[in-house]
Amino acid sequence: MIKKCSAILALIIAAAAVAGLIAKLDERWAKAGQVKQLEMRLDQKIDGDRMNQIQERMWTLEDRYKAVDKMPQSVREEYRVLKDEKDRLEKKWIK
Repeated sequence: MIKKCSAILALIIAAAAVAGLIAKLDERWAKAGQVKQLEMRLDQKIDGDRMNQIQERMWTLEDRYKAVDKMPQSVREEYRVLKDEKDRLEKKWIK
């Protein structure tokens, strides 16, 4: 009788240990949803930084030339490309 109780108790303890080990291992690696969320946040950060760089460059050009129509053709083309990229990035994240 005592051997039978000891065996059952040992089996219960072993099952609990295995369940705990499985739960701990499951927490060790990131889930697909967590990775996707992290990837999206990183993309937003990169695009936000790029938008800030573009805006700084546009302000520099505006300060230097005071108006878009006073810019030389090459600078005006650069300004237009910057504005297009900034608009594209804004549309990507502001839906």
